[in-house]
Amino acid sequence: RRRVRGVKTAHVGREWPELFQEGCLGLMRAAVDFQEKRGIPFAAFALPRIHHAVSEALRRATPPEGSEPAFLRRRNARPRRDNHPYARPLRAEMPELDEQDAERTRLERPDVETIGQRLREKYERALRIAAQAVIEGRPARRGRADLVRLIVEERLLVPQEESRRALRQIARQTNWSIAGACKYERRLREKVREWLEADPEFHELRAAARREAGGAELPIDDDLERRLSRSGADEFIRRFRAAPRERRARMLQDLLELSPVQLEDIARRRFADLPCDVREKLLRAG
Repeated sequence: RRRVRGVKTAHVGREWPELFQEGCLGLMRAAVDFQEKRGIPFAAFALPRIHHAVSEALRRATPPEGSEPAFLRRRNARPRRDNHPYARPLRAEMPELDEQDAERTRLERPDVETIGQRLREKYERALRIAAQAVIEGRPARRGRADLVRLIVEERLLVPQEESRRALRQIARQTNWSIAGACKYERRLREKVREWLEADPEFHELRAAARREAGGAELPIDDDLERRLSRSGADEFIRRFRAAPRERRARMLQDLLELSPVQLEDIARRRFADLPCDVREKLLRAG
């Protein structure tokens, strides 16, 4: 309902039940493509795909001659702006195909992940981490969690700029000022930008997507996967060398994905195998 608020269905050539079913199709596609192991909540994964399905249905609709509302004519005449620095390769994740072509692509390549999908997942994970950091920031503010959640779901997760909910509506719904809502949206964008700028795999994927037209729809092959792993490993080693000792210990534990008990067991076995002078050196350092 929010996607088509204020638009008469007679003007866009689609009935409400049809638009509802388009949204249901987007939800089912999200359920088919969802992979829980990647750590993205299903709601955050499905919402932009439902928005996209409804928006595409409205865009494909042909209004009767001369019946298009004035505000739709003005909106369609405006040049598309792309203010988000990472939206360009991510938007290509959702190609403008008809349903038969899209279904055929999913059947032919059910397990193939594309560059655009990986970029989108990285953006969504960065956005989730940024939202959590902003919500838990100091000083504590009542209603901040609801404001951040709506900004994320209704604006930052929606690929099409014209389909995003107005910030003033979100501010009014959560009893915040427009200035406050703008501040938190800007803070979320800055944190996402910092997170992605520090991710070497993101830069490698973005460069691969920009090498040729439609590059975001290319599958991630073994060669690209090796380049991603190598770039990530090189960056990890660089940060490990520059990190203080306490930070190095946490990085190693995260790298091994071991519990403290498992690490203690490994240290005990490894320590017993070391020469006496090395054991004494470790004890003095500790």
